[in-house]
Amino acid sequence: MAALNRLCLLIRTVILLFVLFAGVISNAQSTTAPLLEKRISIVFNGEPADVALKRVAAAGEFNFSYSPTILEKVGNTHGTLSDVSIRECLDHLFSGRVTYRERSNYIILTARPVDAEGGGQRQIVLTGYVTDVRNGERIAAATIVERQSLTAANSDAYGFFSIKIDKPVWPLTLQAYKVDYNEGAASITSPSQATTGINLTMQKSLVQPIASRSPTFLATTPGDSVYDPLPMEMPALTNRALVMTNVEDTLYRKWQLSFLPFVGTNQLLSGNVVNDYSVNLIGGYSFGNRKAEFGGVFNASRADVEGFQAAGVFNLVYGGANAVQLAGVGNLNRGPSGKLKMAGVMNIQGNHLDGTAIAGVFNYSHKSTRGLSLAGVFNHQNGHCDGAQVAGVFNVAPAGITKGQLAGVFNASAKEVGGAQVAGVMNVAAGHVRGAQVAGVLNVAKTVGGTQVGLVNFCDSIEGVPLGFLSYVHSGYHHLEVAADETFPVNVALYTGVRAFHNIFTAGINPRPGQSWYYGYGVGTAPRLGNKVDLNIQVTANWINEDALPKFNLLGRFALGADYRFHKNFSVHGAAVLNGLFANEGSEFPERVIPDQAEVFYESNYGNDFLLQVYPGARLALRYRW
Repeated sequence: MAALNRLCLLIRTVILLFVLFAGVISNAQSTTAPLLEKRISIVFNGEPADVALKRVAAAGEFNFSYSPTILEKVGNTHGTLSDVSIRECLDHLFSGRVTYRERSNYIILTARPVDAEGGGQRQIVLTGYVTDVRNGERIAAATIVERQSLTAANSDAYGFFSIKIDKPVWPLTLQAYKVDYNEGAASITSPSQATTGINLTMQKSLVQPIASRSPTFLATTPGDSVYDPLPMEMPALTNRALVMTNVEDTLYRKWQLSFLPFVGTNQLLSGNVVNDYSVNLIGGYSFGNRKAEFGGVFNASRADVEGFQAAGVFNLVYGGANAVQLAGVGNLNRGPSGKLKMAGVMNIQGNHLDGTAIAGVFNYSHKSTRGLSLAGVFNHQNGHCDGAQVAGVFNVAPAGITKGQLAGVFNASAKEVGGAQVAGVMNVAAGHVRGAQVAGVLNVAKTVGGTQVGLVNFCDSIEGVPLGFLSYVHSGYHHLEVAADETFPVNVALYTGVRAFHNIFTAGINPRPGQSWYYGYGVGTAPRLGNKVDLNIQVTANWINEDALPKFNLLGRFALGADYRFHKNFSVHGAAVLNGLFANEGSEFPERVIPDQAEVFYESNYGNDFLLQVYPGARLALRYRW
């Protein structure tokens, strides 16, 4: 018996699950279309309105909810309706005197407030469908625009639209837009016409085959039939993105006032409107602005901006900005721009800039610029810079610059620099520098039209003079020398720079008992006296050391001589030398350095520690030049 009871319980459970599953399948196969979108075919033959409503409700398997008073002015019903929505059927029955909404399985009917003809309503709601003029099919995801009020709405998956217009001014013109469709339009001349459904027709710009859409019938009674239309595919876009996708027209307005993008006087059409003036409490969005725009946080434009634009945080322009732009953080412009850009942090230019850019941190231009770029940290212009760069840290101009660069640390240009490069540490120019290069440490250039001033200077050629501790000019003046003089019989020296001014690095040794040696540095000039003869003027300072710990022993030399080239790469050099030895007083060091035969013609004590002795000398050398 217990086994039988368990078997009965199992059978009941299986039956219950089957019934539930069948119900789920039945519901899944039933319509999901809204009640007002069910499509009906019905013929009215003079029956009262309440009877007509019962027939419609029975065919669609739903209920109406209404007050009997709304039927008092509705006479007997007539007409043949074929394949229309329940909404259109109700429009036919009540001629716009009733509004309707859905709740659960009910359609609730409410009397529409009566307005005097042209009575200056504060708001009106226009409803209707967008259809294909060729075949009468509904068009989903179309955008409906009323230009005077800048109001827009999109049709749903059944082609239905509802657009709310504040303070309507008659007549109203609705325009329908959709990608790949020609524009459609309808004119509503009076409030009474606005209460009935509006049919906006459109035609595909490129005719395509029509997909087959089989209806699903819910009820079939003699003369009355209702089916669910299949919803059309809606793009995965927000309402505002769909408006901007569909509407290609550009609208113009004097003013825009907005709280946030699309929350303002231009509503969903914000991205299609060019404003003369725009005031955005937090942020605003527009197609463009022609005179002035102010944003508490930001301003954003799809196309061009002119005049003046100011924002508490940033200005974002997808087009050009031929405007004065002020921003607390940054100005970001995609198109070519001009005039003045000022930002607390950055100016970023995606195209050409013809104007001045001032930023607390950096200025960046993806293409060429014309004007001054001033930044607290750096400037970088990818294209040619027809202007100047001034930065607290560094400037970069890969395509060259015409007016020069000034930076706290370094400047770099891959091509010509029209003016000067001035930096605290380093200047680098892969092309010609028309002006000067001035840096605390290093200057590098291909060719220089002015001078170079820095600790170390390198270039291929220079029209001026390189001034620094070490200057190398590839086409300049460079000699390697082996020499002898009265103090040190073995000397070597390197000369580098240009003929007018060059650096001299020297070293020498005296191998006699009490050996001493030295290394030194100096500068010189070598003006030409003829094709093969140069005049040499040199000044060097040489630090002399013994084998013991270094002491302060400085030998200064002034040499005046000549250089005779007897070969393309070789020359001989002779010079008269004036020596000045500044050494520790009381030591034997001067006696070992100064030759016995030398005549010391000047001697002076400095304090109790140092003695200066001046004596003449001579120098003879062989030089190799390249």
